[in-house]
Amino acid sequence: MQPPAPTQLQLQLIQVSSLPFVSTSTAAVTTSTPAVTPDFSLTAVATTSIVSQASLLFYEPPPDCSSPLLYVSTSCATPNYEPTTTMTSFRPVQPRVCIAPPTVPASSSAPIYIPTTNNNDLQQMARKLLSTGNMPVLPPAPREWSLVPEESIHLTPFLSWPPKNWKSFSTEEKGVLTEYAAGVLEMANGLHPIQRQVRLYKYSYLSLTGAIIPPNSDTKMIFHNFKTVRDIALGTSKFPKDFQKQFLGCLQPSNPVDMSKFAAVPLRLTSE
Repeated sequence: MQPPAPTQLQLQLIQVSSLPFVSTSTAAVTTSTPAVTPDFSLTAVATTSIVSQASLLFYEPPPDCSSPLLYVSTSCATPNYEPTTTMTSFRPVQPRVCIAPPTVPASSSAPIYIPTTNNNDLQQMARKLLSTGNMPVLPPAPREWSLVPEESIHLTPFLSWPPKNWKSFSTEEKGVLTEYAAGVLEMANGLHPIQRQVRLYKYSYLSLTGAIIPPNSDTKMIFHNFKTVRDIALGTSKFPKDFQKQFLGCLQPSNPVDMSKFAAVPLRLTSE
C-alpha cells in the first residue's frame, strides 16, 4: 500500500528542515499561519517522523548567554544587581508635638480660693448709687451744703442754691425752703402727679443740713432702702457681703439722673 500524499503543513515542515537552523520565534510565526488545519488522523505517523528529524535542528543558545533571542537558559540567570552608588540613609522627620505639662490635682487638704468682694468696692458702689438714686425705690443722698458757698449753684435762672443765710433758719424753715426748691424743679421738668413725701425724697439732695424728711406709710420702703445702702456705704452693714452685692445690683438705675452739677458737693451720710 502506498502512503497518502503529504499535506500542506507537512510540506512546510520539510521546507523548514532544509534550513541551517530555525529559531523558536520563527517556528512560532510559521506554525501560526491562519486557515491551516492539519488532519492528524491521517498523518500521525508521518508527522511524528518529521518532528523527530526537525527537533535536532532547533537552535540552542551558547553557554555565554550572548544571544538576543527569547530563549534563556536556566544556567544563565541574571546576576544579583549591586548598585555602584551608596544610598544615603533616610531618617524620617519627627512631627513637633507640644505636650502640656501634666496638671497636679489639688489635694483635699489644700485651701480653695474663692474670690470675695472687698469692703471698699461695696462702699464705692453704694456711694455711687446714692449720688444719683433710683426713684421711686431709692432716693439720692442729701448733700453737705454747709461746705458750699451760698447761691453758688444755679438750679434755674431764678433760683440758686443754697439760699442766703440758710444756716440761721430753723429746722422747720429749712424744710420749707427745701420743699419750695423741689417744687420749682418739678415744675421746670414738667408737672407730674406725685405725692408730697415722694417729691421730697426725689429731691432729697437739696435738703439743707438740719432739715428732716419724715417717712410715712407710702415712703417706708424708700426710707429702708436708703438706710440699707447708706450702711453699706459707711461700712457698718450687718448683712453678708453677698447679699450687699446683690442688693446694690438690684437697685442700679437704667437711666441715672444727671448729677454733674452737684458732683463737687460731698454726700451727707451721717444719720440725724
